[in-house]
Amino acid sequence: MQRNQSVEILQVHRALTERCRGLLNKEKRNVNKPLHTELHARYEISEELVKSVRHAVPGRVIFSFTDPLQSVAEGKGLQEADVGSKAHFRIITKDSNGKQCHDKDNQITVKAETPSGEELKLNITSENDGEYNVTYRPDCHRQHNMVIEINGQPLTGSPRQVQVSPHRYKSSFFSGSRGEAQGQFDWPSDVAINDTTGNIAV
Repeated sequence: MQRNQSVEILQVHRALTERCRGLLNKEKRNVNKPLHTELHARYEISEELVKSVRHAVPGRVIFSFTDPLQSVAEGKGLQEADVGSKAHFRIITKDSNGKQCHDKDNQITVKAETPSGEELKLNITSENDGEYNVTYRPDCHRQHNMVIEINGQPLTGSPRQVQVSPHRYKSSFFSGSRGEAQGQFDWPSDVAINDTTGNIAV
């Protein structure tokens, strides 16, 4: 029943040692090695651009007495307009005391959007007295969106919705009657429309 197990353990140990030695001596494979050639990146600074940025002024602080919260916009052109007719309204810049004021550095921005999202062309004029006249001529009906900003801040009540109606001809005056005598009309031959007043001459 007695066995010399130490000899057997040594024999097994020797076999395992030889096997491990063989695995260690085997050529190692890098399974993580990429199949393509690696790219190596570096960051290159543009010295010319750095020099230009160093000498550039990123901005400036502008002081103004104009208070966008006190400034107002008024006129029929802010509520309604007709297609093809010139509409008008005015913007009055005021200081914090509600007094009309003017500053040459004021930035008045007005944007009108049509129902389709297109920007409507506007004309802004000023007499350098704190009053700015805005005119535009809509070319389609339905509601337009009007945004007014003073020095980057929205005016109180902005944006506003302007209802644009189809063009309506208005009777300016009646003159004469049907006939061939002086002051009478037989067959109208020419019609003229005044672009400024909208009057029609026959």
